[in-house]
Amino acid sequence: MATKRITIDQLKIGMYVVGCDKSWLQTPFLAPTFLIKNQGQIDKLKQAKVGFVEIDLNKGADVAPPSNADPATAPSAPHPEITQNELRPPALAGMNGMSLAAEFSEARRLRQTMLHSVHSILQSIRTTGVVPVQEVKHTSEKVLARTLEQDLALVALIQTRNFDPHLYDHAVAVATLSVALGRSLGYDERWLQHLSEAALLHDVGLLHLPERLLKPSQPLSPEEQREFDAHVSIGVDILKANVGVTEEVRRLVEGHHLPPSADDDLCQKQLAQACRVLNTVDCYDELLSGQGGHRPLATKDVLQQLFLQAHQGRFELQIVSQLISLVGIFPVYSVVQLNTGHRGIVLRFDPSDILHPTVLLTHAPDRSPLHAPQSVNLSEQATAESAMKILTVLNADEEGIHVEELLQKHIAS
Repeated sequence: MATKRITIDQLKIGMYVVGCDKSWLQTPFLAPTFLIKNQGQIDKLKQAKVGFVEIDLNKGADVAPPSNADPATAPSAPHPEITQNELRPPALAGMNGMSLAAEFSEARRLRQTMLHSVHSILQSIRTTGVVPVQEVKHTSEKVLARTLEQDLALVALIQTRNFDPHLYDHAVAVATLSVALGRSLGYDERWLQHLSEAALLHDVGLLHLPERLLKPSQPLSPEEQREFDAHVSIGVDILKANVGVTEEVRRLVEGHHLPPSADDDLCQKQLAQACRVLNTVDCYDELLSGQGGHRPLATKDVLQQLFLQAHQGRFELQIVSQLISLVGIFPVYSVVQLNTGHRGIVLRFDPSDILHPTVLLTHAPDRSPLHAPQSVNLSEQATAESAMKILTVLNADEEGIHVEELLQKHIAS
């Protein structure tokens, strides 16, 4: 990463900030790195008494050259391109210019819209056996666009949602996570579109299985498991019978439980890895939400299982590691309890230290609301003997904690 230290007066729109001479807790921004999109962001940094900032020259503009510089040789701001093998860190809250609270509110609205659309699609397939291809493409494009805009907020809602056993809830979760993960792995827009469509349709075969297999009261017998596993081939047959479903989408659905091996052909390699992404995300959400009659697991336990299985060859370690970096152990927006008895909301986490996020303390150990909620970066005190630590993730509704309202108050204060 090529960085440069500049004064606050040199900071301009188009520059990418990665550091400053103040703790980020002393600034109005909830993300330590961000693109300068408007003058208001610069003004807020000045109001926080920031004197110097570090800018990333690979992600944003440089300081303008002297006026007498030769135009032919003057350096220009680089424009990085996403490549198939380039790893990118997950986006951070507030990066699109909205406050954390506004992102949370908007993401909830968007997710409800997606759920409604996917529910309509799956109901149509269940009733008619015909895939409404144009509706699928339109919805997948919406999922793709919204996820690229607000990936952290939408991913956080997946992890903190009230889990619904219906297929459309799982389909939206898998589509959103697959797009976000594919993006962080450097997939181009064409493959992200394939992933989005395939994720929405990956379980269409389950629509034609008996209800007893979808919501079992006990583990499936070997015969029942074989019957359940047949949903992949049933789904592929449904997609084959519908003109307009691309071969890439069909093959992704076909390989979402058993990814194909990659050969020397580039397209086959891309398909095989995309199948592994879909397979990893599908398994992640099944374990998280308790799909198939299993007991839902905490995020930490799910990621631990995936990581161990990746070392055993069940999943690709690079994909699982990137998923962990994307979702974190303690989800953003989740309500957590600390070892001090305090309750709070996770504001953000550093992918290099996912066990110690920044938490907004909202409630005292006696559960009474704090008059002045305080954000605490747990990583800064991780080595101290009396360090605050997260004990568990709580259910916000059961605790009577209104996340959106508290975030809005914090931003306004």
